[in-house]
Amino acid sequence: MLKRTDFVVALFIFILAAVGSYHDNLRLNMKALSVPNVWYQGDIGRVYSNMTDRKSNHYRTKVHPIFSLATNPVVFALSKAGLSQEVAVRSVVASAAGVVLVLLYCTLRLLNLQTLESLLFSVLASVSASSIFWSPVPETHLFGTSTILAVLIFTILSQQRKFAPGWYVGISALSLSMTVTNWMSGVAATFANQSLHKTIRITIDAFVVVTILWAVQHAIYPTSEFFLLSPEERHFVFSRDAGSVLSKSIIFFINTIVMPGTQLLTQPEGAPLFSIQHVSIDFTNLLYLAMAIGWIVMLALGLWALWKDPANTKFKSVILFVLAGQYLLHMVYGDETFLFSMNWMPLLIIVAAFGLTSPYRKWVIALTIVNIIGIGYNNVHQFNSVAASTWTVSIPDFPPWNPCLQGPT
Repeated sequence: MLKRTDFVVALFIFILAAVGSYHDNLRLNMKALSVPNVWYQGDIGRVYSNMTDRKSNHYRTKVHPIFSLATNPVVFALSKAGLSQEVAVRSVVASAAGVVLVLLYCTLRLLNLQTLESLLFSVLASVSASSIFWSPVPETHLFGTSTILAVLIFTILSQQRKFAPGWYVGISALSLSMTVTNWMSGVAATFANQSLHKTIRITIDAFVVVTILWAVQHAIYPTSEFFLLSPEERHFVFSRDAGSVLSKSIIFFINTIVMPGTQLLTQPEGAPLFSIQHVSIDFTNLLYLAMAIGWIVMLALGLWALWKDPANTKFKSVILFVLAGQYLLHMVYGDETFLFSMNWMPLLIIVAAFGLTSPYRKWVIALTIVNIIGIGYNNVHQFNSVAASTWTVSIPDFPPWNPCLQGPT
């Protein structure tokens, strides 16, 4: 169980992540990023608009069921307290980044890793490509990954005590609340503890809970659309622009952690597009290659140790199921795999951390420290380069999603 010192460490992690997110956001030209798809095909302008404007188009609730209900009132309250909309959004996003790392740290500690070990792997997550590039910007997946981590924590606790069915309904509903595909984690955690019949009943109840919350949201945000009814998503299945399974696999397992060089492409409408979809392995960057190899060694050791672990059977089944589910999903869905990487980055970190339970524990610790330094330096350098480019790219005369989005203030 968590100790008093863990709360001190968790507070330190939260502050570190939140300050880093807030600081990095200031370095980005948010006016440029408000144009659709510019930042690795992220919907930053729309998400910002949904977080700040009740009357904006909240149609993406069809895949992010109650995102608007969860974030817009918070931004509204902060604005009423005297913060500008830009600062309010930046603060909410920074807090979400901090929550993700705190939940990751707690997960590792509940798996009986030592405090320093858990801190090391939390720092490794904080310098991952996914964290550095997605923590500073308003996007839904930063919030979605926190629900997956909450499910993993619940799964660990379920190995130690029994929970009433209502708890499973709540955790399943939570996993569905931010991103529909993340529901797989809640369903898996339920099935790991319940019979098939009870799992079906709990899953239906969770769906009803989120539907009720969505109805409340729809009354407040009339443009919100019902989730699970999105024919639009078929356009992103087996997209030709996404490249091969091999290139997507490299992004999933390697480039989520170690950032290669970013390509600056041009969208059909003339807007710029930052992308790593077709970079795969960056053979021009020796540091990237070295860190990618080091990371793969860590991940392989962790996967082997997790597979051999006689304990944590429920947790093992859930995390491997969710990781496999995310992998299979994004081998067929999406144009820019990196866009969704926050959904599985913490899972990869947790799997790698299991290497500490292998006979090579000391080597894993040493490799983790080396990777924190090397991966951190590489990813910060790549971010600085792309962040500078957001101020120099030519932006067509598109109407912004929100007139208040005029760059950092």
